[in-house]
Amino acid sequence: AWSVDCVPPADSSASLVIRGVRAGAVLRALPGSAEPLSVRVEALGSSLSLRWLLNDRLVARSRGAAPVSLVLDTPGPQRLLVIDAAGRHAELRFQVQS
Repeated sequence: AWSVDCVPPADSSASLVIRGVRAGAVLRALPGSAEPLSVRVEALGSSLSLRWLLNDRLVARSRGAAPVSLVLDTPGPQRLLVIDAAGRHAELRFQVQS
């Protein structure tokens, strides 16, 4: 039971969505490219400050739907997580092939 003094958690029904990479996608750099693979992502559903974690490492900060560019220089499975200031989050997994 909730105490009358407790503040309820943020509305979890209003979820975040990551746009720019699809869950389960397999990404590859262009053949012969010397540049590391990069993607542009954004989080929809929040106007708050956001923290972006790639494989549990903080890689960027943004606000609202502002796009973020991520360099994907490590092949293998990837886990992308975005968390807003209210604690709401979205996560997706994808693969990077060399």
